[in-house]
Formats: sequence, C-alpha cells, structure tokens
Amino acid sequence: MAISKVLYEKYNSDPRQVIREGQNCVVRIKNIIQIKDKKSFPYLSGPKMANYWLYILHNFTDIKLRNVHKITIIPDTHVIQSSIKLGLIEEFKTSDLVADAWFKVLIGSELQPIDLHPVLWNWSRNDFKPIV
Repeated sequence: MAISKVLYEKYNSDPRQVIREGQNCVVRIKNIIQIKDKKSFPYLSGPKMANYWLYILHNFTDIKLRNVHKITIIPDTHVIQSSIKLGLIEEFKTSDLVADAWFKVLIGSELQPIDLHPVLWNWSRNDFKPIV
C-alpha cells in the first residue's frame, strides 16, 4: 500500500511529526489520527489500534506523553469478555461503551484504564481461571 500523500507531505512519513503536532498530548494525537487526518492513518484510526499504539509509545519508548489517562483500555475481544464477566457491561455494543465503563470504575484510583489491559486480556485468555 502506498503511503498517503498527506502522511508523506505533512508528516514526512515520520510518526514523530504526528506526536510533535499533537504536542505530545494523547487527546490531540488521537484527534489527528482518528479525525483530522484519519484517511492518512488507516491502520491506526480505530479505537483498538490508536490506543494500543499510544500505549506502546508510552511504555516502550522515551516519548513523554501528556494526558496518558486518556489512553483508553483497548477494546479487544478479551477485554470485552472480561468486562461482561465482571458486570461492567451487559453486552458489547460499542468500543466507547467499554472504554467509558472502565474510565468510570477507575475514577479516584491511581490506576489508568490502560493499566488493566494485560490483566484482563490474560484472564480471558485463561478462560477466567486464576493462574495457580
């Protein structure tokens, strides 16, 4: 697939340019890749990959992101199943419903929604059984 014209011309095909334009702010970066220049980011523009990409940048690079609490829990199959099993949602309707439920549950805690992703993912992958 050819690199989009906007991605090439505006961002010089460099993700660091996107981060700079977004002023290292999760909310602004999401706005760029999911709304403003969505067509330039076909693989990152959805709720699952946008949040996962930002999570990877935050945890495994030296990039310092602002508003990290706005990286939502990644609404993949395992997180959705865990959310239903825990009674946070009754059924899956939208990714935003899952993200909002976890955001509300964690208000006042020191945890960020993205912190729970590995735990919920592994719990679901293990058929909701504890690892002993």
